[in-house]
Amino acid sequence: MFPYVGVMVGLGQGGQQSYVRRYATAMADNSIGNFMTSAILPSLLHQDPRYYARERGSVFGRAVYALSRSIITRSSAGRAQFNYSEMAGNFSAAAISNGYYPSSDRSAAGTLTRFASQVLNDALANQMKEFWPDIRAFLARRRAGR
Repeated sequence: MFPYVGVMVGLGQGGQQSYVRRYATAMADNSIGNFMTSAILPSLLHQDPRYYARERGSVFGRAVYALSRSIITRSSAGRAQFNYSEMAGNFSAAAISNGYYPSSDRSAAGTLTRFASQVLNDALANQMKEFWPDIRAFLARRRAGR
């Protein structure tokens, strides 16, 4: 998580804030969002926060599937349902972050931007969960073929 947040902060706009301050707020945003979407709300809402890789099918189909997991998840009983844990968890994390962001960023637009960023980050993480085993296997084959 530390390197990922560092890269994401580095890719973002710097503005007048220091890298360390942006890193700290991004780490807090990520940590609170993960805790809300993976622990607290799934437990309360009886949803399964795990990502189940498809691993077969076309690249496009798998990418769409991975993207859809931000919107659709499994209930504790295994049925597909709207991913309330993801949406409400990231929104509540964005709202909580108003407690440590500068007053200029404590607006509805700032909160919604942080919410959208967290959902986007989670969608990108799902892509990595889906395709990393294939990438790792490809790299291992290339190394073995040298």
